[in-house]
Amino acid sequence: MAAQREDGMLLALASKNNERDVLDVFEHHPEMPLHLDSFVSRRLNWDAKSASLASLAEELSLSPDSFIFVDDSPLECAEVQENLPPVLALALPANPAEIVPFLNHVWAFDHPVVTAEDRRRSDSYAQTLAFGRELQTAGSMEHFLETLNLRVSFVPPRRSGFRVSSS
Repeated sequence: MAAQREDGMLLALASKNNERDVLDVFEHHPEMPLHLDSFVSRRLNWDAKSASLASLAEELSLSPDSFIFVDDSPLECAEVQENLPPVLALALPANPAEIVPFLNHVWAFDHPVVTAEDRRRSDSYAQTLAFGRELQTAGSMEHFLETLNLRVSFVPPRRSGFRVSSS
């Protein structure tokens, strides 16, 4: 999944757990290949996974048919297929040794061409979402701009350094 992110796929996390428990796992296991910042967004709650995916799709302004849901529970995959049919739901093999070969052979993960723009996609989405969250916290664009403490200066143009030609 880390390689998929590097190739431009957005990773989002939908987990039926207490938020603090999930955050603790990431905080106490920095050796894991994925970190919290690997995910452009997340839903850590006890809602149906289909509801979490629909919420993520709305937040990211993406169609659910662009989502690939990967879970170790066939029951969760069935719930997503039933309630959010456009999502491709993939149940991971029960044997951990079979997971990587399985994921390596899913056609939906194939990328014939990966561009530099693809490689920047996750960071771009993360920045856009962070800006949106800051704006929501600020309450209004005016308040948000006020909190930036920006100063704008207008200076009249100088003639030096410019050539004026007459034709």
